[in-house]
Parts: sequence; C-alpha cells; structure tokens
Amino acid sequence: MKGVILSLPVRNKKSITVKKEYKRDFKADLRRYLPVGVLVLFFTAGVISGSAAFSAGDKAFWADMDFIFPSVFDYMSIPRSFVAFFGSDFLFFSMSLLCGLSPWGSVAVPFVYGFKGFGTGFAGAMLICTMGLKGFGFYLTVVLPGAFLFSLCLLFYSVRSMAMSVRIGYSLFSRNSSENSLPHYAKGFLRLSGKYLILTFLCALCDVFFRTFVAKIWF
Repeated sequence: MKGVILSLPVRNKKSITVKKEYKRDFKADLRRYLPVGVLVLFFTAGVISGSAAFSAGDKAFWADMDFIFPSVFDYMSIPRSFVAFFGSDFLFFSMSLLCGLSPWGSVAVPFVYGFKGFGTGFAGAMLICTMGLKGFGFYLTVVLPGAFLFSLCLLFYSVRSMAMSVRIGYSLFSRNSSENSLPHYAKGFLRLSGKYLILTFLCALCDVFFRTFVAKIWF
C-alpha cells in the first residue's frame, strides 16, 4: 500500500514582510491624510449649512437690500477693504493658532474650518438669491478667488494646528512622552505660524484686488 504524503503550505517570509510593510504604510497614510479628510468634510458641511441657512431665512429682507452691494463695492476705499478682509481672515487664523496651542484644540479645529465653510456658503447663496445671474458671476469672479486661496491656506495650517495640539496632549497625558522635544516642536509651529500669517496677509491683498478692480465689471 502506497503511503500518502501530506504537505502543508509554507508561508513565504517575503510575503509576510510585504504585508507588514503594507500595513505600516497604510497606517502612515491614514495618519497623514485623515485630518485633511475630516477638515474637508467639515468645510463641505459648512458650505451646505450656510447655503441652507440663507435659503431658509427671509429672502424678501435680503431682496430689499440688494442695492447695498454696488454702493459698498463702489465707495469702500482700499484701506477699509483691506482691514475688513484681513480682519476676517486673521480671526480664523488666530482661532486655529490658539487651538494648536491647546491639548484639546484638535477637536475644535474642524469646527473652526467648518464655520469658514458656513460663511462661504452663506455669502454665495446670498449673492445668487438676491442678484441672480449677476450675483453668481460676481461670486465666481470676485468673491471665490480670494476665498479659495485663504481656505486652502487655512486647510494646511489647520492640519499643522491639529498635529501640534495632539502632540501637546500626548506630552501632558502620556507617560511615555518626551517632554524635552515639546519646546522644539512648539518653536517650529510658531515659526510656521509666522509664514502662514504672511500668506493670510497676501490672501487679504488678493481679496482687495478682486473687490476693487474686478468687481467694477458687474456694476
């Protein structure tokens, strides 16, 4: 009687190594891109909420105030425009900065960015509903360029702010953390904040340019 030899499959060490590297890369990509995905989700929800908030409001009230837009953009001086736009952008920048310096700020940063989306959606709905096709063109060529640039700048800065907040929380509440490395990361975050403040300044100048020169074609 012939014997039957059973052979069990031997797992290749190379395939095991590849799987481990894949899992490690997946976790690294998840840590890298998850904050961006969360922020974009909150911003999108803010845009939808802002549009819905205006749509659910009193349209007759805003329709009676459509004359304000040409008068505002015709007579607002360049210094006043810059103060208004830079003040609005600086508010979101400073809120993200304070959240980054707090151990609980990583939870609040998405809401700050979502509120920026709320204002963007509300402004778009207001212009389109009160001024029709002209409002859509005005929003697309005058409001949206500066808003897009600052929203993109705020997105990248919010990601760094969330990372700094998580690092502070980890150093405070974890026993395995190294307290000596925290000042180093804090200095780097503050230097980075200075660069993003300059970008915020440039975004405000971009808003002033579009509101001063491009807006004239619509009125």
